[in-house]
Amino acid sequence: VEFLANHTSTIYKAIDTTGKQYALKIYDNVSSSIDDNRIEVILLKGIKESGTCRVAELIENKEGQGFSIHKDEVSDTVYRIGLFKWLEGVDFYSNESKDAFINLGKQIGNLHSVAKNIKLASDLQPKKWNKVFYFRDEAVVYKEAQQKGKVSAEFVDLMDAVIPELNSKLKKLYESKAPQLLHGDLNPWNIKINGNEIGVLDFEDVVLGQPIQDLAIFLHEYQNHEAFSYQFVKDYVLEGYHVTNPNAQIEEANLEFLMMARNVNLLNYVLTLDKEYPKFLARGLALLKAYLS
Repeated sequence: VEFLANHTSTIYKAIDTTGKQYALKIYDNVSSSIDDNRIEVILLKGIKESGTCRVAELIENKEGQGFSIHKDEVSDTVYRIGLFKWLEGVDFYSNESKDAFINLGKQIGNLHSVAKNIKLASDLQPKKWNKVFYFRDEAVVYKEAQQKGKVSAEFVDLMDAVIPELNSKLKKLYESKAPQLLHGDLNPWNIKINGNEIGVLDFEDVVLGQPIQDLAIFLHEYQNHEAFSYQFVKDYVLEGYHVTNPNAQIEEANLEFLMMARNVNLLNYVLTLDKEYPKFLARGLALLKAYLS
């Protein structure tokens, strides 16, 4: 077992006695719930059955469940654990190309086509991206007293100014037509490239919303990117997306406010981290100022 990452959840690479590789994920109790895991399982099963998308395949435990519950006998802490077949390939980030963006667009389109037809039992209530802070029990910390050493009064004023506007637009977009299940965190680190194939992993943040919201989450990472212009990335991702979803209407104004909603959510979240916030705050604040101007 090899430790890989600890952001919200903790990820390990595991290799069995035959050499087969897996990703073992210990879910964070704040960022997701058991219901989120159940929805993740249903979505992954639907995608696998469709055969149109390459995703990290979830392995059921001996009881036929998609994730396991383990209670530590010493601390009484309850852990939710998922085991996935290893998704071969390299990270999308730092391995981008014109063809990679086009192929990713096609894959996102396939994913949305499958997810649109997945129906959930009435007792399962996914998160809804109809407001800026949409995660379950999400703490809004940017105005708390302990953040004064991290943020300026200008930062708080700008956040206060933009959040009501974004909430209004998010609500209107969410209600514009029937929402569907989305990946919810389509960033370049959750995407693998294996030759000409694109693979998608980490469906923990599955959410109800409009398909354009997944696209905005991805494109947000390429605003002011050092190697690729936003226009370049957007054009080729949407070119691929329209191959598999030819009737999709992607309005630039909606992309802009959705990317800002993502930015504002992350600006609040990053303040809960110890080391990563200064660089992200500088970039996020610059984007926020540009949007409001």
